[in-house]
Amino acid sequence: MPPPPLQPPLVVQELNSSYRVIDATGVALAYCYWNDNPASVGRHMSKAQACRLAFQIAKLPALIAASER
Repeated sequence: MPPPPLQPPLVVQELNSSYRVIDATGVALAYCYWNDNPASVGRHMSKAQACRLAFQIAKLPALIAASER
């Protein structure tokens, strides 16, 4: 059985220490956690990295649709 389709549009919400990617029905698809503490460099994503990742995840339905054409 194929996986259910993602329900676009996917939205990125900024939370306290993460970004959440949700679909049109409000289901959380991904959380991208960040920590800008200098002591955690190399172990955790920075806020900018987590933001970029969350927005890349939100673009996935459009990329999948374009590749199927």
